[in-house]
Amino acid sequence: MTSYSGEIQIRSYQSSVGWENIPIQASEDWLNEVSKLPEIDRIQKVSNRAGIVKSSLFFEGAVFKGGDENYHSPALEKSLIQGKFPDFSGEKPSDSIVISKHLYDLLAVEEGERLAMYFFRPSPQAPLLRYFFVSGVYETGLEQIDESIIVGDIRHLTRINGWEEDEVGGVELFLHPRYDMEEVAQKVRDLVPHDVDAVSARAMYEQLFQWVELFDINIVIIFIVMMIVSAINISSALMIMLLERTPMIGLLKALGAGNRQIRNIFLQKSAFLIGKGLLWGNLFGVGSALIQKHFLLLQLDQSIYYVSHVPIYLNVWHVVMVNAATVVFCLVCLLLPALYITRIQPAKTIKFG
Repeated sequence: MTSYSGEIQIRSYQSSVGWENIPIQASEDWLNEVSKLPEIDRIQKVSNRAGIVKSSLFFEGAVFKGGDENYHSPALEKSLIQGKFPDFSGEKPSDSIVISKHLYDLLAVEEGERLAMYFFRPSPQAPLLRYFFVSGVYETGLEQIDESIIVGDIRHLTRINGWEEDEVGGVELFLHPRYDMEEVAQKVRDLVPHDVDAVSARAMYEQLFQWVELFDINIVIIFIVMMIVSAINISSALMIMLLERTPMIGLLKALGAGNRQIRNIFLQKSAFLIGKGLLWGNLFGVGSALIQKHFLLLQLDQSIYYVSHVPIYLNVWHVVMVNAATVVFCLVCLLLPALYITRIQPAKTIKFG
């Protein structure tokens, strides 16, 4: 959602109905001040207006989203499955539009075909008719976008709405990575006029963000469970080794070996077993991830998960840190069963043997 409409949106304080926009004055003075913030990567002006789009055979309700000459939507451009994204930087408004695959199939159109779009006006005025040409087709997997959004030149909406040249429906702000959108939104509010507001994507899509955060909680729970299981397994393995070699431990003590020396022998053996397990685990885990990343074997229902396949992100340092944490945690857990060595008495174990 943030790659589609930015991490922060500047819009009117007045509530709008549906997709219709209440215009704001996009003055170059405060826009320049906002663009100077180090957290801001890109600024673009946008406007929305609902209407009905009609092909030669079918018609459907849609929302025309207009972008200015700086308009750039990573979500849409990466999701293009056909055609190309139009250029809005020409002297005249571009008649090219990008539609979703949902509308493309529903309207039964082809690339380059002309579509009619009707924009309603208050009664008794008749709807305004504009013609556009299909330049590209996208599919993001986000129902809020795919079911209705058509992207075109913002200058068409400026004329249809009867706005001044510097009036727009809103301004989208894209941030550099690793910046908190709520903190930046507060900084932007201090720079914009009193009649407009800066709203973060988290505030607009709170439920979606909460849904995504559930995955973070699951990851932590799974990681903790896996660490506990690993500690129990390796501790049990060490305890079995100690019990099997009790006579040997007694003999080593009788020959003068100290508890610390004997404990180090078993800890080194356990570390070898941990390393061997991690080697096979990494080969299987990282290998499976690389296979999925390049061949996309595990598919998902895009209408539920917003993506068509299981996405993979691999970071070498993450893998190294998880392995290091596992080794340290398991070795610490081995100290408790290793204390069994101090309770072994050579006289009894050798006699038993």
